[in-house]
Amino acid sequence: MYKYLKRMKITLWVIFALSVLSMVGVLLFWIFMPDSTVNYQTYFIIIISINLGLALLSLLLGFFFVYKFDKVRKTSELQVSDIVGNDVGAAYDFGEIGLIICDDDGIILWENGLLLSRGINLVDSNISKLSEKLVALKESNGSSVSYDDSLFSYKGKHYAARYLKDAHLFILKDESIYRNLLSYNDKHEAAIAYLTIDAYQDIQTSDDEEKAEINSSIREMVTNYFRSFGCLVKVIRADYFMIFLHKEKLEAMIEDKFSIVSKIEDYFKDNKDGDNSHAGSGTGLTCSLGIGYGDNSGFNNDDILARQALDIALSRGGNQTVVAPFGETMRVYGGGTNETQQTASSVKIKTFARVFLNQVENASNVLIVPHIQADMDAIGAALGVYSICKSIPRKKNIPVNIVYSNQDVEQSVDVALREILPDTKKINFFKDVFVSFQKSNELKGPKTLIVAVDHNRVAQAIYPNLFEGDVGNNIAVIDHHKKQPDSYALTEFEHIDYSASSTCELVALYFSAYSFRVDVPPYIATLMLSGIYLDTQNFKVKTRISTHEAAIALSQFGANETQARDFLKESFENFTVKSKIMANVDTYSYGVLIARAPEDEVIHPAILAMAANELTNIDSIRAVFAIGYVDANHTCYISARGNGRVNLELIMSKILGGGFGGGHFSQAAAKLPNMSIKQAEEELRHVLDEYLKDASEEIDEEY
Repeated sequence: MYKYLKRMKITLWVIFALSVLSMVGVLLFWIFMPDSTVNYQTYFIIIISINLGLALLSLLLGFFFVYKFDKVRKTSELQVSDIVGNDVGAAYDFGEIGLIICDDDGIILWENGLLLSRGINLVDSNISKLSEKLVALKESNGSSVSYDDSLFSYKGKHYAARYLKDAHLFILKDESIYRNLLSYNDKHEAAIAYLTIDAYQDIQTSDDEEKAEINSSIREMVTNYFRSFGCLVKVIRADYFMIFLHKEKLEAMIEDKFSIVSKIEDYFKDNKDGDNSHAGSGTGLTCSLGIGYGDNSGFNNDDILARQALDIALSRGGNQTVVAPFGETMRVYGGGTNETQQTASSVKIKTFARVFLNQVENASNVLIVPHIQADMDAIGAALGVYSICKSIPRKKNIPVNIVYSNQDVEQSVDVALREILPDTKKINFFKDVFVSFQKSNELKGPKTLIVAVDHNRVAQAIYPNLFEGDVGNNIAVIDHHKKQPDSYALTEFEHIDYSASSTCELVALYFSAYSFRVDVPPYIATLMLSGIYLDTQNFKVKTRISTHEAAIALSQFGANETQARDFLKESFENFTVKSKIMANVDTYSYGVLIARAPEDEVIHPAILAMAANELTNIDSIRAVFAIGYVDANHTCYISARGNGRVNLELIMSKILGGGFGGGHFSQAAAKLPNMSIKQAEEELRHVLDEYLKDASEEIDEEY
């Protein structure tokens, strides 16, 4: 139809142009040839005849194009009638179906009455004016476009489209009611949330009035925040709230970044300026929020999801929000709890233990990964986790292995393991439990849970390549070192307690948190106790109440205290090397020593650590730094030990601008490639000049 209309317009313009030219010709003839002998009347008759002829031609062409238009219209109606039947009008109205016929170029030739009644009058326009999706549908010949890709909106209505190639016909189904109901149901889907105040039980105050004011402030902030989003808040207890909300409100909170978490953190943080002081200022209270939704089978399952999400938030250190959509991966928002404020309260330990148990039960197998040059704490913790996994009643036969290489474990630890671990037909750890790097790659699957113990960075793992490829977020971390910027990213479980003495302490506390009995053989309990002795220097540093509780628990499992200490004794060769290091000591400042190993010897990092530990026994010594080569490629190692009065982690993390060292308050280290002992000492002295005062003041404030 558009083609014929275009032709008619061109023809009429040509006829009009001829008429004008004929009139102009007569006028020019009249002006320039005024010959009285000429019969002008004859010319006028000729011109009039020509114009009458052109008018008649226009009339005939008009009838011709009208005939063509009518033919195309009837053809279109016949095509529609053939497709949907004779009673098309009733079908259109009842089914709210719109029909459009277009030509090969996408020009709309005809629309049915439903579309015209809705103000969609686009005849002679390109189909793209209605929706670009219809263009794609036409180009695909109606065969390769999904249902969702065919949906479009126009003037407040929602349509699903189909295209019939042979008939050049678009069929538009009005789905406005369905889409609006779907959108409404999605926005008003029920969600359940739980909010808890972290470390609320650890508030140190005997003033009932102050405690009441803290409770009032918490309740006011929580209720005001959620009610501003139209939520229903139920106070379970002073530090525990249950919230009912719609998904639409949840999305608004996500855009708000769950500001209630930061509001509570800011309100209760230490107010160093002393302005606007209030009850609870300086207590460091934070909150954790768990939200579950999406299970249409009932509120009970959403409630379970919310509780699990809250457990995950707490296991990651609190001060964050975890959202658990049904059938989807949990999403984490926020975070940033100060690790030095973590405590080993029985409630938190039970929470961590329960979440870790859930991760193991959902796994197909478990691979436990200690750190490079694994010491007694790393190996003891790995064996403790092994004991937990093998004691779970519902997962009695779950495969559990420890990634091990005697080249990447401290020599004294390897000797102790071969001495104490059983070698029987029932079990041989070096054959049945410990696996090589290559074997661990073979055991790794899509549902394998990888448990990193005594470290939290991939670069520190005994076998970093294990984390290459698709491991998803099936990683659990149990550690007592400060979390670093390059720590494991997508962890499913994370228990990093910077205030703990050792990882063996944390794992030992798990044993009493379960409803079932954890089967811990005496030889594993002895190794774990040895790990605690190692990191506390025989209970001299980094010791808290829970450290003693963990030691008591291990003793109840049959740990041999004498043997645990014997494992930490050094050989004569190690004693000789250590003596050389201790004989080459300089005083940096009062209470701070720097010891150097012989430049012609390669020293194991453990020997440097033992030398530094020995020197801390000298009266008034706060920190010791032992420096030496650990390989033939001039990789220099600095082992730092102290009595807890200097933040050694801060100092080691500043070496060479960061990225080469870390640890925690009383035990830290740095590894410097391609550097001489002299250069390493100069760098250490430079860092001490810059940061020793800050590191000492920071610890003095905490003590």
